[in-house]
Amino acid sequence: MEYKITRFEQIGDELFIRIEHKEFPLYVEHHFTEEEKSNLEDTIAKLVAELEIQADNYVPPPPIVSRLDEIESLITDEAKIRSYKEQLLRERESMEGNQTR
Repeated sequence: MEYKITRFEQIGDELFIRIEHKEFPLYVEHHFTEEEKSNLEDTIAKLVAELEIQADNYVPPPPIVSRLDEIESLITDEAKIRSYKEQLLRERESMEGNQTR
């Protein structure tokens, strides 16, 4: 059993289920119709089958590698920042001047 039902709730006439995969970060959430409520077992089996198809096709994202430790070695040159800021402001002013013409 590669799934776990983590929610099965009823509020008034509304019936809701959440089924999570145990290995992958996948889940199915479903609000039952009146017809589905009459055969819960079949409806849940279909939802689990849907979840299994998702799991069969699951492609994990590439790993995230933190590089924060490297950033400390990059020294920020304040003069370089001021120079770029002035350049960007001149370019912006030039673009704004061209738009008003």
